[in-house]
Amino acid sequence: MYRHMFAVQWKWARAPLAALCVLGMMVPALAMRVGLTSYVSATPRDLTSFTAALGVGLAFLAIVTGAAVQSAGSWPDVHGKYVYALSLPIAWREYLFHRTLIGLTLLLLPALAVWLGGWLAVATVPLPDTLHTYAGGVAFRFLLASVLSFAVWTALVQLSGRRVTLVALLCLLALLVTPLVLSAIGLDLSSGGSWNWLIDPPSPVSVFVSRWALIDV
Repeated sequence: MYRHMFAVQWKWARAPLAALCVLGMMVPALAMRVGLTSYVSATPRDLTSFTAALGVGLAFLAIVTGAAVQSAGSWPDVHGKYVYALSLPIAWREYLFHRTLIGLTLLLLPALAVWLGGWLAVATVPLPDTLHTYAGGVAFRFLLASVLSFAVWTALVQLSGRRVTLVALLCLLALLVTPLVLSAIGLDLSSGGSWNWLIDPPSPVSVFVSRWALIDV
């Protein structure tokens, strides 16, 4: 049943997944281009300073990735009045389990693209002995962020009533994007006590707003 449902959901999700994978490969290279004026004359401080741009780009892409993969699985059901789900010889609970598992599996592809993009972005940059690359760590963090986004969007879609869902989605978007915007414009979130419960570990949102270190000591 898993393979059958995977084949169907893959047809629904392959187009947005392809676009997300391309973006995932491009974001690290674009962050390098924005953060560094010259690879040859870049100092260790310059090589680590572009992390802010990389973090904002990948965090936002992770939110979009989770929402896109979830929508690719749920939108055809809603649009088709759940005909496909009702035609399967399994319970609704088992159907949701398989669809969620498939969505989590599909999230591996953009994470692999981020890893490849990060590796390619730093492959041609001469690094001093004191600095190291963490493409795998950034990709794993991107995977965690996209899984969190996927889980939240999945829970919200199950809410009854379009107005409730719309309001919840807007609140979630504001909750996730506001710290990213404040971080991008240079505001120190750690200085605001009212934000600490939201952005500091063990808060799940900390995976979005804390430092994404592609190059570090």
